[in-house]
Amino acid sequence: MFIKKNICRALFIILIAVASNAEACSSINRYWVAADDGSDKVWHTPANWSCTSGGPGGAETPNGNTPIAIFDGGSTVDAKLEKKVGKIRKFKVLNGYSGTIDLNGKHLPSSSGLVINGG
Repeated sequence: MFIKKNICRALFIILIAVASNAEACSSINRYWVAADDGSDKVWHTPANWSCTSGGPGGAETPNGNTPIAIFDGGSTVDAKLEKKVGKIRKFKVLNGYSGTIDLNGKHLPSSSGLVINGG
């Protein structure tokens, strides 16, 4: 009985931790935050995206109609597409981003258009 109770508590704590992590990234904004380590940085790698500008990587990649992909001063590293991206909501290149976005012959569809404000 004691072990079963502790297992239930541990599972509850894990559930709360996962839920709070998902809540922290509930924004539809995804910011490019790739680190410059000399290697190619790919759009489809979660480590290159965050829920906040300059924040920690690991967010869901912009792929589908909900996310807004934002390139700003949070990272100036070049980005490269390696495969098809589903239609994102909006694509923004803002002041502070000085990298290159290489579509690599792929399409990057957006349902609400493109915003370039500096960058």
